[in-house]
Amino acid sequence: MCQPSTCASCYAKNVRRDSWFSSHKHQFDFHYSFDWIVGMDSRLIPVEALDHVALTVTNPEASMAWYQKILGFQIASMEGLKQGPPFLLRAAPGNYLNLFPADTLEPSNSPDHNTLAMRHVAFRIPFDRMADVENKLTELGQSVMGFDYGPRCRALFIQDPDGHQIELIGYADGVFTA
Repeated sequence: MCQPSTCASCYAKNVRRDSWFSSHKHQFDFHYSFDWIVGMDSRLIPVEALDHVALTVTNPEASMAWYQKILGFQIASMEGLKQGPPFLLRAAPGNYLNLFPADTLEPSNSPDHNTLAMRHVAFRIPFDRMADVENKLTELGQSVMGFDYGPRCRALFIQDPDGHQIELIGYADGVFTA
């Protein structure tokens, strides 16, 4: 099977990886292992979970209050570290949001959708509670944009005080097959 790093034709044409996948998708089935992309067996790096997301904010205290009020996050703390994150929130067991203050009073604007950057942070919520969550967000004064990915997946998008896009996504049972 040709791979972008070893296929002479693709290499000569300087094919981008996403373009390569599109033009070679006939070679894949749903169970294909992409371990070669990293160049090693994925078991060599025992990733357990996504631990935290770090965001730069203009006012960490105000942002912490927003995440507590709007999303119900809890203040978290860490012990036994020489230096710990001062603005840490627990989203769910094992999932944290770390807020860092911007270096200046006038930080750069948020990137547009064509800029290489993180586009949004997504938090999973129960699929059967989507309508309740949307109503509660509206009651709390949030501008909510709903999006249906299909009949068994729905998302709600809101923005935090600094304009970070937050996705609240719910999946019906059986959506994930692997």
